[in-house]
Amino acid sequence: MQINIFKRRDIFDKLIRYGNELITAWDTYNDYDGAKSEWWFDPRKTHLLENPVLNQPREKRLRKRNQLNYDQLNYELYLYPPNYLTLLLVNLLYSNKKGILIEDACAGMGRLIFYLSKCGYTNFSIIEDFSQITKFLMEGTLVTAGIKYLLNDFTTAPTVINIAGYPVYPKNNIPNSVELFCCYGNEAIIKNTGKMLKENYRLLCFDHNNISLAFCRKDKYDDFYNIIKSLEFKDSTKNMTIQIQDYLNK
Repeated sequence: MQINIFKRRDIFDKLIRYGNELITAWDTYNDYDGAKSEWWFDPRKTHLLENPVLNQPREKRLRKRNQLNYDQLNYELYLYPPNYLTLLLVNLLYSNKKGILIEDACAGMGRLIFYLSKCGYTNFSIIEDFSQITKFLMEGTLVTAGIKYLLNDFTTAPTVINIAGYPVYPKNNIPNSVELFCCYGNEAIIKNTGKMLKENYRLLCFDHNNISLAFCRKDKYDDFYNIIKSLEFKDSTKNMTIQIQDYLNK
């Protein structure tokens, strides 16, 4: 099912006011004795990032945040656009379970976790190799915001996994505890992760711009589907679900 994530615009709108905290964190913690993170982690430059679109060649990637508009609604948070689907689904599917463990692989500056904490979620795990970002920046951003988290703990049993950078989930297996798995529409991620998802998971939804996917454990599908079915994008891209399934079956 393809969903219009902005049908629940209220979830994102309430978070806009926290953006200045991320800018302050970048300006305060980006330089640690001359070691700096890559420019694309600057919250003010999020709109310049490429956004991979499922089943599209590199030259067809959406290169500016405002190219992802639908009915003039913009991606206004300082958040990588593929992570909007995760932010939305966690708020909808776990509104009464704020203590679930949420794991973000390739978390970068930790902005998804930052926004989830503002929604009341409290339990986080991060997997990050710091190849593009300094640990000082990530720690400064999250600790200053009062956010506690596990770092590179490969023994965790999360309920939700988000991955929007690595070509594969770094643990190389998905714990049975995982109910929701979100990733961006990178073909390598879908192919590599699909091998781990085949047996116990099924496609739940993807966003209306075809940049993010969500899979859920089979025993949770009916419950989750009923919660999000009102968000269905009526002009859904034909055969996109079939194409995604083809990637998984390769």
